Amino acid sequence: MGAFLGLRVKEKGSDLNNLYRIHILAAAFCISFMVGCMSRESGVISLDLSAAIDNGSFSCQRGEYVVLTLASDRDTVSVVMHSDETGIYRYFADPEWLVPDNIYLLVSIRDSLDSLLGTNATWIRHSGRDIRSGVVLEWTGEREAGFTEVGFTVRMHNQEVLGFFKPERGDIVRVWVLAGNDSLSTDLYPDKLGLTWQGTIPISLNGTIPLHWKYQMVPGMPGIRLPSKGAERSKWRTTEIGLWRNVHDTPGVWFGDLQHVVRFVFDSSPELPWKPYIARLWSGTNEVLTPEFIRLPQGHYESAVSLNFLEKEWHWELIDEQGASIAGPEKLDLKPEGLVIMVNRN
Repeated sequence: MGAFLGLRVKEKGSDLNNLYRIHILAAAFCISFMVGCMSRESGVISLDLSAAIDNGSFSCQRGEYVVLTLASDRDTVSVVMHSDETGIYRYFADPEWLVPDNIYLLVSIRDSLDSLLGTNATWIRHSGRDIRSGVVLEWTGEREAGFTEVGFTVRMHNQEVLGFFKPERGDIVRVWVLAGNDSLSTDLYPDKLGLTWQGTIPISLNGTIPLHWKYQMVPGMPGIRLPSKGAERSKWRTTEIGLWRNVHDTPGVWFGDLQHVVRFVFDSSPELPWKPYIARLWSGTNEVLTPEFIRLPQGHYESAVSLNFLEKEWHWELIDEQGASIAGPEKLDLKPEGLVIMVNRN
């Protein structure tokens, strides 16, 4: 039968060997096919930015993102790289970019306004074969150094009402700034309506730095004495600035962070025994006591307190050290900018 079909009959052991050969050839073909398929899959280009994230020079929370530019003899394209939680940014290259012998890569960082913040120093050359195996890039560039205009805004009407700040005599407002290792200051100027005092400071920086600032009243005439030499008693305000914006405006505030301030000025002749100790203010069941009155070089006593403006019916009285009322009680006509109460017992 075998001879009739033109087949050469082999021994049983020979057939088993041929079967093994067929299996080996099939496995080799499958491996070759898989390698061929893998060679056509997209390669991975990775960039480790974890160190830049840790030191604050890069932050996706500020809207910054990573751009990878690929260039060959045929074309140039820019793509956005995406990251995981570890700070590793990746791009899966299109298969057509795995063909050229020379592919040049450049990494850059941009902000939410698409402004360039920094790039790697030079183009990095790789082959398509390199990218098929996976390429890991290092961030060796620096952020573009430059200046950020920082704006400051403060409302001074509370100090005008209290009598400490008088623009008509030439008083001005000055802001003191600590930016990184730099100590800066500039004078502010009123807006067209005179509601706020504003100004900007150009600050040189290369990345992100902390910013601290305070305001100060500067009298326009010599011999004017102000509490704390005109400076705010509140803590330094703090924020962060960086090159992700061309202008970084600090939030507008009231001078000293004080609104609805009541200032008591008690004037008495030296020969009279009237000396206030504290002022008591109340609205319904809510009671507030001022700090102890202090005697100023001008001869009068002063104290002040900031009240909750949501309470409508405020009253006040002055109390001496024995707890006796020496002035008041009277009703307050409280306004957002504050109120001065003059008490004269001459």
